[in-house]
Amino acid sequence: MNYQAYYSVTAFSLVVIIASTLMFINVYSFRKNVRAIAIPFFVCLSIIIEMVGTALVSFDQKAVASILLGLYYIAGGFTGWSIVIALDWFAKTNAFKERWKRILLAIPAFAFIPFYIYDLVQGGFALNVFSVEYGISGMASTVVLALYLVGNGVFGFLASRKVVGSKKLLCMAFGACSLIPFIFMAIGFITLQGMEYRWFPYALMVLIAVLFLLRHKITQDGLTGIKNRSAFDDEIKEKVNNASKYKAVYLMYCDIDDFKSINDNYGHSVGDEALSFFGKALHEEADAIHANAFRMGGDEFSVIFCRQSMKDIDAFIKKICDRADKTEFTFKLNFSFGIAKYVEGMSVIDFLNLADREMYEQKRKTEGTRN
Repeated sequence: MNYQAYYSVTAFSLVVIIASTLMFINVYSFRKNVRAIAIPFFVCLSIIIEMVGTALVSFDQKAVASILLGLYYIAGGFTGWSIVIALDWFAKTNAFKERWKRILLAIPAFAFIPFYIYDLVQGGFALNVFSVEYGISGMASTVVLALYLVGNGVFGFLASRKVVGSKKLLCMAFGACSLIPFIFMAIGFITLQGMEYRWFPYALMVLIAVLFLLRHKITQDGLTGIKNRSAFDDEIKEKVNNASKYKAVYLMYCDIDDFKSINDNYGHSVGDEALSFFGKALHEEADAIHANAFRMGGDEFSVIFCRQSMKDIDAFIKKICDRADKTEFTFKLNFSFGIAKYVEGMSVIDFLNLADREMYEQKRKTEGTRN
C-alpha cells in the first residue's frame, strides 16, 4: 500500500465529512437530528482509529494496534447501523421507531467479536497491517458492514415506492448513497487494490446525503412543513412540459377566508396555527392520493393533481372541508378554492392565472351567499 497516498486521501476524506456535517448542523437542528449525525461521527471515528492504528503498526507497536482494531471494527459496524437509522428517521418510515428494534438492528455490529478474539490469540497480538485484511474477524466485519449498506439501499428504494414528491427523492437518495461505499468495497475486496482510497466513497456518501437533505430543506415551508413556492415552480413546469404523460393535469388554488380577521381578532400565533393545520390537512390528504400540496405564501396554497379525476378531486375537497369543520378553533375555518384543467398549448402563466381566477370567482360566490 502507498502510505503517502493513503494518508493524503484519508485526511482529505475526513475534511470533506467534517465540512459536510457542519453544513448539515448549520441548517438542521442538532438535537432533533442526532441520529443523522451518527453517520459522519462513526465514519470519522473509524477513519481516525485506522490512521492511528496504521501509524502504530509502522512504528512496530503491533500489540497496541491489535487491541485498537476491535474499536475500529465496532465503529465500522455502527457506521452501517446509523445509516439505516438515519434513513428511517428522515424518511419517516417508522420501521425502527421502537427502541428494541433499533437495539436489535445494532446487534450485528458486534457479530465479529468472537472471531476478533480468536484472531488476536492466534496472531499473538501482532499485526502486519491495520485493515480489514486481518484474519477471520476482518472478513466478518466486512460482511456485516456490506449487509448494512446493501440492506439500507434496498430499504431506501422500497420506502420510496410508498411515498411521493420530495420524500420519494429523499428515500432514493439515501438508498443510493449507501450503495456507493458498498460498490467501492466490493471492487476493492475482489481486486485487493485501492486500499489507499477506501474512505473517499464514504466521504462522497456523506456529502451527497447532506446535499439532498439541504435541497429538501430549501424546498420546504418553514411554518407548515409542506413544500414551498420554489418547489411549486419546479413541479408545475415539469407537469406542464410533460402533460401528455399524465391522465390529466389539474391545479387547485386555495386560501383561508378572512385570514386577516383571524390575525386581528385572535393574534398572529393563532393565525400561524390555522395555517399549519390547513397546510398539514392539504398535505396529508394530497399525499394519500399521490398529489402534491404547496404553500404559495401567506394564506395561499395550491395542489397539483396529475393522476386523479374530478371525482377524486371532489372527494379530496370534501375531506378537507370535513377536517376544517372539526377543528378546535373558536372560529369557523373556511377556505375558497379554484380548479383549472391544463389544456394543450396553454402556458404555465396562463394555467396559473386560470386557477387564480377560478378561486376568486368561487370566493365571490361564497361571499355573496353569506351576505
